[in-house]
Amino acid sequence: MAADYLENLINTKKYPIIDRHSANYAKLVKAKQEEFADTGVCLFSDFLLPDVTTKMCQEVLEIVEQAHECHEIHNCFLGRVDNQTSPDEVQSIAQTTSLGVIGFDQLTEDGSLVLLYQNDKIRNFLGDILGFREFYRLADPIGAMTVNVMNSGHSHGWHFDEALFTVSVMLQSATGGGEFEYLSGVKNEQRTNYTKLQDVLNGDNKGVKTIPIVPGSLLLFGGRHMLHRVTEVSGDATRLITTLCYRDKPGITNSPEVRQMFYGRKEPLFQHSIM
Repeated sequence: MAADYLENLINTKKYPIIDRHSANYAKLVKAKQEEFADTGVCLFSDFLLPDVTTKMCQEVLEIVEQAHECHEIHNCFLGRVDNQTSPDEVQSIAQTTSLGVIGFDQLTEDGSLVLLYQNDKIRNFLGDILGFREFYRLADPIGAMTVNVMNSGHSHGWHFDEALFTVSVMLQSATGGGEFEYLSGVKNEQRTNYTKLQDVLNGDNKGVKTIPIVPGSLLLFGGRHMLHRVTEVSGDATRLITTLCYRDKPGITNSPEVRQMFYGRKEPLFQHSIM
C-alpha cells in the first residue's frame, strides 16, 4: 500500500527509495551523503511526478488568500539590525524579508501536501542522507510544514538559518526573479569571514551561486553555514515553495511567540492526525 502510494507521488524510477535495504537505495544515499558533505546542497530534480506538482500547486492556490503576510527587517543572522555599531559592521546591514506564509494547520488533511509530509519512506530517506539514526517530524501543529507565498515585490533577504538543514519542494516558479542564491565558505562552527560577508551584503556577488530549483524539485540545503537569499519576485505568477521540517529529537515545537511572529497566531486552526 505504501509502495503503491509513493509510486503515485514521486519519481521512484529516478529515486528508488521504497526498499530501504536495496542496493540501489544504498547507492543513492551514499552519493547524496557525499554530495551534501562536499557542497551542503542536494538538489533532487523531478522528485515529484508532474501531475502531483500541479495538484499541490492547486491546493495552495485555493487558500493562498489566507496566507499570513510577514514583513521583517533583520540582519543576516536573523537578529535585529544593530544601529549602535559601525555602518560597516554586518550586524548593522539591514535585510528585508517580505512574503506570505501558509501553515500546516491550513492544509487539507487528505491533500497531496500533507501526504508528502507524512510519508515515512521520504522521511527515512532524508534522515539517512543526513546521517541521523532517528529522524522525526517537527511536532509543531502550525510550523511542521509551511508554504512560502511570494508575489511581485516579495523577497527573502540574505541570512543564515538557525536550523542545520532545510528541506524544500518547489511548487511554482515566479514569472521573474525569485532566484535562490547562496554563498558558501563564509561561516563554520569555528569562524566567520566577516570581510567577505560584508562585501556580499554590500552588493558584491563574487562567488554567489544560484540553485536551479524548478517546480517538482526537492532541495536539501545546509543553511546554517551558508549565506542565502531569494531575490525579489516580479510578474503575475506567484512563487510557491513548501518547507518540510524535521528534527533529530522527538517532540520539538515552536514557542507561542515564534508562532505569533511567523504565522500570526499562537494556536492552530486545525490539528492534523499525524501531530
